[in-house]
Amino acid sequence: MTESELLSNSTPEPNTGCWLWLGQVTGGYARAGGKQVNRVTLGLTDHGTQACHRCDNPPCVNPAHLFAASARANALDSIGKGRHANAAKTHCRKGHQFTDANTYRDALGYRHCRACNLAAKRRASEFLVMGAL
Repeated sequence: MTESELLSNSTPEPNTGCWLWLGQVTGGYARAGGKQVNRVTLGLTDHGTQACHRCDNPPCVNPAHLFAASARANALDSIGKGRHANAAKTHCRKGHQFTDANTYRDALGYRHCRACNLAAKRRASEFLVMGAL
């Protein structure tokens, strides 16, 4: 999609520089002709590559705000910016609070509960001892 086509189908947002799509929006993302506008703008044809937003505004179609990245890089970007779905969670699934003392991050940047990890290690060691008897 050309810049003139993008401009004629969007409205500039003066505070952020975003170009907000005026056409169809599905799941927050701009669509035209059944395709995601941002993917077309970046010329993406590989389904393993995603159109990502520097501005974190899904209906934005400003090419200067877009970049191509892998799904993993996109997930890490959202985690780093606190936008990931799990970023808002304050407690683990067992109910332990995510505090600095009770939380660690793995190599991918995902949070884990230290209390749950410790409990799992205890259960595993007990199982090993029971199995040796």
